Amino acid sequence: MKTDRAAEGLPERIRPELNVEKWSIWRPANSRGGPRARTFERDVRLPDGTRIVARLKVAPTTEGNLTTEDQRVYYALVRLWEERGRSATLTPFSLRGLARVLKRIWNPQTKASLTRSLLRLRLTGFIWEQAYIDGPSGRRLGLLDTFSILSDLKIVRRDDAGHVTREEGHFRFHAAILQNLLAGHTKPVRFDVVLAFKSEVAQLVYSHIDLVLSDKANYERRTAELFEDLGLEGETYQKPSKRREKLEPALKELQGVELTTGRITKAALEKTRDGADYKLVVRKGESTTTGGGGATGPGAGMTPPPVPAKDAPPSEAEDLVRHFHRVFHGAEGALPTAKALDQAADLIARLGMERARHVIDFAHREAPKTKHRVATFGGVLQYATAALHDFERRATAEATARAQQDQQEQARRATARAQAERDRVQAYWEALPPERRAALDAAALDQADPADRVEYEAAVPSVRRMLRTAFRAALIRRLLGLPAAD
Repeated sequence: MKTDRAAEGLPERIRPELNVEKWSIWRPANSRGGPRARTFERDVRLPDGTRIVARLKVAPTTEGNLTTEDQRVYYALVRLWEERGRSATLTPFSLRGLARVLKRIWNPQTKASLTRSLLRLRLTGFIWEQAYIDGPSGRRLGLLDTFSILSDLKIVRRDDAGHVTREEGHFRFHAAILQNLLAGHTKPVRFDVVLAFKSEVAQLVYSHIDLVLSDKANYERRTAELFEDLGLEGETYQKPSKRREKLEPALKELQGVELTTGRITKAALEKTRDGADYKLVVRKGESTTTGGGGATGPGAGMTPPPVPAKDAPPSEAEDLVRHFHRVFHGAEGALPTAKALDQAADLIARLGMERARHVIDFAHREAPKTKHRVATFGGVLQYATAALHDFERRATAEATARAQQDQQEQARRATARAQAERDRVQAYWEALPPERRAALDAAALDQADPADRVEYEAAVPSVRRMLRTAFRAALIRRLLGLPAAD
């Protein structure tokens, strides 16, 4: 028998598919503009060290873009699927039943709205390129074309004299999504919390931070990059004040809200250190609810599978973007945007990691001279050419300085070695008794070069003493196995 967790005061948790949860595919329902394809990219390093670009393209139809309303409907379908036996084929449902799950009043407007959402979930195309992970095998699928969240959708209405007497239908998730749902490649979601939001932006921010804070307690993000993460677009959002204006009402809703792994104890905007933007600061504390709980229906008493760990260690592109945040904003553990990762990967491919890091350091030194405020990673790219010249100049100067230091060090070592050899020769001589000294002097003169002996015989006494000392030192060096003196 199905239980009503909301009536029992327990959290209403569902477990939607993890790949869908990882990408910000939903837009506010009141967004301006018609249907428009959106492409998301992320730089990913595989376990074997290979770096790839994971890409997702979302292609809407004339029914419009996927919205926050569609996200709720998708979650409601997941709940119905869980409640009705986690079917591997078709799941029966009705629009009225769907409205009840969503806690919406049944009327013509609700019916029309749910129908539009279901059509968007059925018709919106997804192209996953190295971005969709098959849960059972852990394999990245190369390319999935003509992919939609729902692969089957049917709503049947039977009229009797102009009155609807019966309304029924069925749906089925795409085979790849269904396989991951059955395998537990999912993420827990507080369905009751999502339904309670009045602000669409609050819902988008909540979904984002609930994922990010699944394994950490703190989160900070500049609003320029947060809006890029969430897909909030528009010229007006280029201004920090407008982003703040959009976020502040949403953050009031987020205060104290329950997450799947805790509770939001702080959600606020703070001025960034450079004064060029605001940053969202979120802190997580312990949950105040009880009951935990997984999905209802079959398997409800089982321990929910954990959210899979990240695919791989940080890539060079991630390291470079985080270096940018440390240098420009003093931020540790920043979460790179897909756009920033793409720009960083391109910079590294062209210049190499060392030169790419120098571009950031150079831009940080030079930007204040022109009063240019660099808010995002893309702001440093204009300095790349000048930074490369500066790097080469510095590299040349450092190479010259190292060569001079090497020469000086070699000369110092040669001098020290020569002095040590002279000390050994002198010590050997001083240790000989007088009779051995006379014999060694005679042998040294006898073994000297004939021309040197002629010079010795013709020299004055002072020169003869100097030459005899040289002959003696040469013989002692041979006896000690030392190389000939220069």
